[in-house]
Amino acid sequence: MKSILKFIRQRSATFVIFLFLFVISVAIAFNANRFGSGFSQSVFWADRSGYYIYLPATFIHGFKAESYPEGIEAKMGYGFIIDKEHNRVFTKYPAGVAILTMPFFLIFHLAALLLGYHADGFSLIYYYMPSVSGPFYLVLGLFFLYRFLRFYTEKWSAVLALSGITLGTNLYYYAFVSPYMSHVYSFALFAAFLFVLKKFINNGYKNHILWALLAVISGFIALTRPTNILIILAVFFLDIKHFKDFTARLKQLFTLKKILLFALIFFLVISPQLIYWKYISGSYFHYSYGNESFTFLLNPRFKEVLFAPLNGMLIYNPFIGLLFIALFWGVIRRRSNILLFFAVILVALYIISAWESFHYGCSYGCRPFAEYLSLMALPFALLINNSGKWIKGLLALAGIYTVYFNLKMIYGVYIFTQCFLGDLWDKPEYLSGHHASYRLWNWREYCNCVEKAGIRPFRNHSYTWTNNFESDFNDCFKTENKNTIEYKEAVSGKSVATTLHGISDGFIHIRGEKICRFIIQSIDVTAYVKAVERDFNAQLVCRIALNDTIFHQQSIFIRKLIAPNTSWQKINHTFRVPFMGYNATYSIYFQSPENKQILIDDLTLTFKY
Repeated sequence: MKSILKFIRQRSATFVIFLFLFVISVAIAFNANRFGSGFSQSVFWADRSGYYIYLPATFIHGFKAESYPEGIEAKMGYGFIIDKEHNRVFTKYPAGVAILTMPFFLIFHLAALLLGYHADGFSLIYYYMPSVSGPFYLVLGLFFLYRFLRFYTEKWSAVLALSGITLGTNLYYYAFVSPYMSHVYSFALFAAFLFVLKKFINNGYKNHILWALLAVISGFIALTRPTNILIILAVFFLDIKHFKDFTARLKQLFTLKKILLFALIFFLVISPQLIYWKYISGSYFHYSYGNESFTFLLNPRFKEVLFAPLNGMLIYNPFIGLLFIALFWGVIRRRSNILLFFAVILVALYIISAWESFHYGCSYGCRPFAEYLSLMALPFALLINNSGKWIKGLLALAGIYTVYFNLKMIYGVYIFTQCFLGDLWDKPEYLSGHHASYRLWNWREYCNCVEKAGIRPFRNHSYTWTNNFESDFNDCFKTENKNTIEYKEAVSGKSVATTLHGISDGFIHIRGEKICRFIIQSIDVTAYVKAVERDFNAQLVCRIALNDTIFHQQSIFIRKLIAPNTSWQKINHTFRVPFMGYNATYSIYFQSPENKQILIDDLTLTFKY
């Protein structure tokens, strides 16, 4: 009797702790959910609406295009297609996220009916649904992962490992800031899979309910993100120490009853997807991603996935570097199951790096790796559990700083922009060759992100931008260089800007939030200028606008900056500017009221905070 009461007390304490975590998590998610419909930062924009559309289609509008509000595709970022020609709704994304969040959708749909919201699946109240479902699955995943880790480590080692993974990686971002992407749901499924599998093994492979649960979870893993079915390898290798253990497990698993039960349940779980594919393509098996594929199977982009400024895993989430150290330590020390997890992670990295959009578009860090963090928890917990005081101290210091780094990046930059150089994210020409420096390997903009986040000790208190006016120049500010001509005597390259049409190219209509998140105090301007035709009223202009209205403008006559001759001369000037708000737009350019030919090259701006 005492043991039963003790069990109930222990489980009650665990339930209360995780209930408390859920309440806190929902509060964090609601605070992060600042954007409603029509904003690229909203929880249902682009890919996310592609996952979501199954729910309003199933319960409200049906799968016929004629019943949807006009312009709903644009309002939700074109994550799905309302095909009026064939009268159908098309999304390339799998249905797993929608099915997992269906209970939450129905609750919010009922709330919309009771509270007088437009109950069409697209009004404002529905946009708060992911702020409950994301935290729920995060906490559920942490619960199962904690229970799994406790089979191998002490309590506090498990708690510290889970705390670091939650706070120090992009799992936090995809649970709270972007909670309708698939990753937090896949993380929960991975954690549940590991726990149920461990229980099944410990029960001698005889519990058919646990085996059926494994089939259900496996089906949802495939239904949520098909490539993640890789985790099923753990069924054969978890806790295997010798070859005879492996052959004995195969004998236990490969029975007709187990195979048929697993296959039947698995296909029942994924059957909604097969039915939808039949509806859109006429076939139960359909590749919905069209021309998108694993382009780099023979040349996986490991270096870019791990280290590129464009969403590189380790430079945005350095805490994952600690997880890899723990993983390598576990392999070297031959810790139980670490070699299995190491192999799964290597294959996962290969699959991630082989996809044609290996940077995964508008994301924070390497987002498809977020669910595989569940596998990294065990080696990290074991490292904490088996280290001396000095190692634990170093891990604590490194862990605290990397958590700080991650949260500052999220709340300082990505909660507002959600993209690295978002203006160019869909332009493949900026991912290879000479142009890759503008986006894929643009360390300048990465440093600017760190600066905007206010991360110490990396703050510079300034940001420098240069335009050389060459035809191949185009960075995150989309400078098109329309008033640029070829000129053989250019200071550098082949091209220069000209004022023949009144104003030159330069730094035109750039929002302040893309420069920094601090008060800009001054702008230093450096350029080479050549007055081919003299215009005594030609000026260097600094203009600040807000909502298309000019709120501040300064200028200085060029004749005050250069000597009266026609050779190239370097000018320097500093504009002191008022703070106009982060959404103000800045423009710095040269102007000739008489449309005279004044040439400009190598314009450099330094914004000081």
